[in-house]
Amino acid sequence: MVKCSKCNNYSEDGTMFCGVCGNSLYNQPKEETHNYAYVSEKTEIINGFEYIAPKEEIKEEIKEETPKKKGKLNKKRVIIALGSLLIIIALIVIILVKIFSKEETNEKTSFYLKDKNGLYAFYDVQGNKLTEFEYKLIKTSEESETFTNHSSLATNRLGKYGLISEEGKILIEFGKCKALYQTGALYECIESENSRIYYSSTGKEIAKKDNMDILSYSASNKISLIENRNSKNFIYYNYKGDELVKIPFKSNIDYGEPNISIEGNYMSVSYDGTTYIINIENATIIKTYKDVDSYCIDELKDNKFLLRTCEVMDYNTGKLVAPTRYVYKFIKDEKEVFSIDVTKEDTITFIGNNAILTDKQNKTYLLDSKGSKTIEAKNVLYMDANNYVAKSKTSGLDIYSNGKVLGHFECNKFTEGFQKEGAYVLSSCKGYNENDVILVDKEGKQIGKKAYRTVTSLDPLGNSMYNADGLLKVSENGKDYYLINNKAQKKSETYIDKTNEESITRIDTNLYIGNNSDDSKTIFDINNGTLLKDNILSYRIFNNVLYAVMLKDKYIVLDVTNNKEVLKIETEPTLEDGYIVTKNKDKQEYYSYYTAKKFLSQ
Repeated sequence: MVKCSKCNNYSEDGTMFCGVCGNSLYNQPKEETHNYAYVSEKTEIINGFEYIAPKEEIKEEIKEETPKKKGKLNKKRVIIALGSLLIIIALIVIILVKIFSKEETNEKTSFYLKDKNGLYAFYDVQGNKLTEFEYKLIKTSEESETFTNHSSLATNRLGKYGLISEEGKILIEFGKCKALYQTGALYECIESENSRIYYSSTGKEIAKKDNMDILSYSASNKISLIENRNSKNFIYYNYKGDELVKIPFKSNIDYGEPNISIEGNYMSVSYDGTTYIINIENATIIKTYKDVDSYCIDELKDNKFLLRTCEVMDYNTGKLVAPTRYVYKFIKDEKEVFSIDVTKEDTITFIGNNAILTDKQNKTYLLDSKGSKTIEAKNVLYMDANNYVAKSKTSGLDIYSNGKVLGHFECNKFTEGFQKEGAYVLSSCKGYNENDVILVDKEGKQIGKKAYRTVTSLDPLGNSMYNADGLLKVSENGKDYYLINNKAQKKSETYIDKTNEESITRIDTNLYIGNNSDDSKTIFDINNGTLLKDNILSYRIFNNVLYAVMLKDKYIVLDVTNNKEVLKIETEPTLEDGYIVTKNKDKQEYYSYYTAKKFLSQ
């Protein structure tokens, strides 16, 4: 558009004269044009000419179509890029979860086999060969040909030492060490007379021998102690090479090694008036006690453990030194619940969730959350210090809660000790046969109206009538058995006793096998019912999957967990921890659980 310099009206490009005033538009600059939306316009008559007046108001610029398409395209690209990024992140998370959950789930990823020449090769659980038959596994400090901390000492065909993982990965090159020794969680590699290197069980170099020595290690091979005389520190390591604790010593005088105790995943280290309580797996110090006496881990159960003052070795005299006082500390979820002084003859142990003190007169008492004595455990059926059954002063049994009697039953018998599942098992009760059993809740009320002729404990440790799944095995006639929970709800079908064989046997959490009258067996889940009913010859759980061998026209290996047939063969297989093996004439044949592939015949 061209703007007239005289009347300020606009004309189309190329117009020689203004259509309003007739002024020459020659050589007048073009006005920068925009595609605007105009909200008002006027038509006026000036000097006899009709013209459209300049628009009075400009509101918004009209967007070009091409940029709009580009915007859509860019938006689409952004969405695609974000989607791809999310997929990549998800894959990374899945991989990391598998990596870090491997040890927690304890799933087996590989195994080794030995040939007729005594040489070992490694296979993964799909049956893929990871190495050739070229390794001679040498015995570990536990005097067995096995893996320790997911690795093992080995020699190759040439007799050279190395360290190999259970997946067949070489962690310390063969021949690097003239000799290789396992010392607890670490390995000592002797390169030459004056050169030694300490490695973790994962093959990570920890330190070179430079005024340093491995002093001691735990029998479970979970930790190793290195004395660094340069920095004047005792340093404890776990098998991954993580530093658990560093303890300074004051001079080059030999004060002896720190005293240690280990239970499960926890360790106490005492030295020079300080005791460190360490979570070995997490490589963290959870408690520190500055005390003239040392503390040892006395008992571990689930998420709780006991500490007690203990005898320690005086390395100057070579004699054990008794503590100046006797103390127990109750630790739960890595926090101290209580600390109490006891006599030398007193002991504390765990039964269920209860801490039980036994004194020198062999009397046992339940301790409350402050460590105070409550009821005497003898002749009492208890859940905890507040809930229990005791004989009445007159006759029968009283149900107590927080010191009050909530119920009374004219029963004459119970099995004293711990009852964990919120229901007491009482017998020889009025109105029932002599040895019949009834269930009573902790509120003092009978559960259901039924009595059982037999109630059998499924707890292999005998700590409670109820097993780890909170179930009882009962029978109404002494022959047919089924499972019930603490509400007397039936949790299984009925199974029978067979000669020298249990009617119902627990396989794993919620998983059982029962005997049927037709000589078949049933594998069932207490929550999901029957998983398999057949002529079951053997079974094994491998990597959280239950496998079973059945005999029909042929031998069948079945993945019971996922209801899939794995293998059908002529001869009876043996289910091993990692593979299936069977004999075919003079050869042994090996199959994978996952692929049913025969990966070896020898």
